[in-house]
Amino acid sequence: MAVRRARTSISPLTVELPGGVRALAVFGSPEEARAFLEREPGTWRLRETTSAEIVSFLFDPRAGVRRVVLDPLPDAAAGCLNSLLGIGRESFARRYLRMEATPHTAFERAAPPLPPV
Repeated sequence: MAVRRARTSISPLTVELPGGVRALAVFGSPEEARAFLEREPGTWRLRETTSAEIVSFLFDPRAGVRRVVLDPLPDAAAGCLNSLLGIGRESFARRYLRMEATPHTAFERAAPPLPPV
């Protein structure tokens, strides 16, 4: 996650979607985040976050976040595509917390079992 530190708080990176909807930018890897931040003005820092911290950002009324975009595209013109890549904050929180509660990755749960050798 990319954040900007203010004197008394931390602000997460958000992107604007069509209609003025704010979405929390969540990245799958540091490389994806760095590629995005190369085109984003400002002093952003990358940091690993906990599931509790992400959920608190999602539901903080001061942030005004209504959606989550995974690995958003950096250009302002990409707003429509980022909107398609996004998910509502409630759906994201449910899925994310469910994944955190299980010891398996999403890939392991979705992959069919291997045949016996």
